[in-house]
Amino acid sequence: MNLAKEPEMEPIIYLDNAATTFPKPDIVHETVFNFYKQYGVNPGRTGCDLAIIAGNMIHDTRVKFSNFFNKSLVDTGKTKDPNRMIFTMNATMSLNLIVNGLIKPGDH
Repeated sequence: MNLAKEPEMEPIIYLDNAATTFPKPDIVHETVFNFYKQYGVNPGRTGCDLAIIAGNMIHDTRVKFSNFFNKSLVDTGKTKDPNRMIFTMNATMSLNLIVNGLIKPGDH
């Protein structure tokens, strides 16, 4: 019996594991469940109280991420704008936005 040797593969870093990682921490389940139980609306779609609350939650999250990633801006005196923080569907989409924003026609 001649078994073919598997090809050697480059090590990979899997960046898009949020949707498929199991088990998730209990706080993730609780937070998502509580959001849908208490609010369950799309922020920014209407002017109802629940949509405004959901929009505020997203803004608060932007502020927290902005503070986390831009701590060094405080030392330089530059202004942090949490509205410049965007959320994407996954790491692949984020990386594509970054790469496509950096490369110019003719780059290799």
